[in-house]
Amino acid sequence: MNNLHLNLFMELEGKRILVVGLGRSGVAVIRFLCQQKAQVTATDTKSATELRPALAKIHDLPVEFRLGKEHLLSYEGFDYIIPSPGVPTQWGPLHDALKNGQKVLGEIELAFRFLAVPIVAITGSNGKSTTTVLLGEMLKACGKDVFVGGNLGRPLIEYLLSERREELIVAEISSFQLETIEDFRPFIGMLLNISQNHLDRYPSFRAYVEAKVRLFSNQKPNDHLILNYDDRIVCDVGGTTKAQKHYFSVCQALPRGVYFQQNRFIFLDEFGIKEEYPTVNLKLPGRHNLENVAAAILAAKLCNCSAEGIQKAMESFKGLPHRLEFVRKVDGVSYFNDSKATSAIAAARSVAGFEQRIVLIAGGKDKGDSYEPLRQAVRGKVKQAILLGEAAGRLESILGDVVPTLRVQTLEDAVQTARIKADPGDVVLLAPACSSYDMFANFEQRGEQFRKLVNTLE
Repeated sequence: MNNLHLNLFMELEGKRILVVGLGRSGVAVIRFLCQQKAQVTATDTKSATELRPALAKIHDLPVEFRLGKEHLLSYEGFDYIIPSPGVPTQWGPLHDALKNGQKVLGEIELAFRFLAVPIVAITGSNGKSTTTVLLGEMLKACGKDVFVGGNLGRPLIEYLLSERREELIVAEISSFQLETIEDFRPFIGMLLNISQNHLDRYPSFRAYVEAKVRLFSNQKPNDHLILNYDDRIVCDVGGTTKAQKHYFSVCQALPRGVYFQQNRFIFLDEFGIKEEYPTVNLKLPGRHNLENVAAAILAAKLCNCSAEGIQKAMESFKGLPHRLEFVRKVDGVSYFNDSKATSAIAAARSVAGFEQRIVLIAGGKDKGDSYEPLRQAVRGKVKQAILLGEAAGRLESILGDVVPTLRVQTLEDAVQTARIKADPGDVVLLAPACSSYDMFANFEQRGEQFRKLVNTLE
């Protein structure tokens, strides 16, 4: 798994570099650049007061800050511009910089140029975080020293700031991060699925797909690409790769790869060697999680993991917070937190994972996606939809003829209303199908509040 790419090493000492955005990745980038003795300027539209926690981590570094009303309106004169993933490439000054031919690199591209270890990079519209963490657990169970991060929370650049040197990196990579790569090349790439998402950022679904495909655009014949055989779009775009293709399926048997059949996963390699992984003790609910587990098994086998280690990690993994997370049972009603279901497809998958009747809590900031997948999923399964946030009106107009709907003002109102509407044996499910930014800082905060509200029910 030799993945040395030191030929891309950049000399940063004395270079004028602009960091746009002071989120976690921006702060980590600044620390790394200062370590490399670059001349760093940081800009953000937020004020110093709003950015106090971030600034506290870098206050002692030689950085010029242009914040709030004094944020830079032009990025001219810099050797490199490094935008945070949340800053769209269509953002005025950044768009102008790209148009003028300035060097714009994202955090994962910058990190890649200094890394000398193999990278497993995971992308897709849904399931990235769960698959990334599960694969990390499988690798650790097999005795491998692994760094797990990327879009998941630990920026890739933090690997370079650490004194530890793990032998392998497993990274969740978003479409936003892929917009600003040039040479980034994972030894193993993984495309879990593609569905409509982030159409508030991209001009079209095609543009979103093109961003995802960049994950494997630099791969070579000795690299590997894992694809979802059950996703037509994934198979179509994956056909363009130069890498070795590997497939997983939860719908049908495959001659090679990983597939799900009769309560077990089956792995078959090119030599006909077969391994079986029973799912009787699997703790992850829902068909979509079967896809995530299948993909993780396949990647683990490509990393030479033992069947015993993979099975152990599979059975001990309980999932991630805010991803179809069981919160509590109250008066015979089970409450589940899937705040991470920020698209209609993700919410539809969440609904499909239950046999019980559902009281659904949905809504938030409208991302411009089609809600048709959710409309199809709720028919006959959801007894009541409780809607809130900016998207409540649009959701009501789309779901209203297939399920009873109610609009509320706050998440607290939603939980209280759900308790009234739910009967013993039902499920109350938070699956917003929207982002959280109209009412919350992020999906984690939304999920935490839901959990807190449910835990205070008497």
